[in-house]
Amino acid sequence: MVLVTAPDRLARNYVHQVLLIDELAARGCQVEFLDRPMSAGPHDQLLLQIRGAVAEYERYAELGIALVMPTARLCRPGSW
Repeated sequence: MVLVTAPDRLARNYVHQVLLIDELAARGCQVEFLDRPMSAGPHDQLLLQIRGAVAEYERYAELGIALVMPTARLCRPGSW
């Protein structure tokens, strides 16, 4: 059994999250999330997919801000 606090702590990329859970399940290992236990039902699987997609979006949004901020600082008047 693998205990993870939340799906976004397992992987910040949705595809990697699904592959990792499938690989662990194929080897007989069950993944449990501590913040909200999930079942194999369709409602919980949909919630897991949504949470994985949101984690991936947040990661790319953070990267976008980190990449844009230095450029914005250089584009201010008088910084040339």
